[in-house]
Formats: sequence, C-alpha cells, structure tokens
Amino acid sequence: SEDDPFLLYATLHSGNHCRFVSRDLMRDHKACLPDGATGRLFFKWQRGHQLVVDGYVTAGRRVRFQSIPCFDTIVQSTGDTWHIPYDDTEDRSTYEVPQQWLCLTKKH
Repeated sequence: SEDDPFLLYATLHSGNHCRFVSRDLMRDHKACLPDGATGRLFFKWQRGHQLVVDGYVTAGRRVRFQSIPCFDTIVQSTGDTWHIPYDDTEDRSTYEVPQQWLCLTKKH
C-alpha cells in the first residue's frame, strides 16, 4: 500500500529496538531491491522487527502477537556439525520462521 515506505522508514529511523505491525509480506518492496544479498538482508531484518497478530482479533480481548525469535533461523554450522531450520508446513508465510531444527554431525 501507499504507507509501506513510510512504515519501513519510520521503523528503521527509530532504531534497532523498534518493531512494526503489518500483515503485508513486503514482497513488492523486496522485489525493488538491487540484488539477492540485499533482499536476504531485508528479509532477515523483517523477521526480527515485524510483529504479526497471532490468531484473530476479538473486541474486548487482548491482541496477541507471534514471538520474534532471538536467534537467526538460517543454516548454521560449527566445525563438523550442521543445524538446519525446517518444517513440513506447506502454507507457512515468508515472515513465519521454522520451529524445528535438523541437527547433523559428520562422523570421522
């Protein structure tokens, strides 16, 4: 929508502690970025700053948000051990992160 650029600018300008609430996946904004590396950086920033409503909003009830993980959900390795985030949910949105990890160790 027309207010997305302002929302993103205000969030970035407000510092690393700032979060924003939106159901928009910001795909059109990612598509405008100059290269894949910048797109991945934006996606990583988005996952750490975008709050998404958890479930339905009901009048008179508290609004709940999905938690933002305090860890990076990318493939990670330490020596001969690999940690790979995954899930078997086909309808997961891009802002949702996998909740399971596959951990592999190379035997010598």
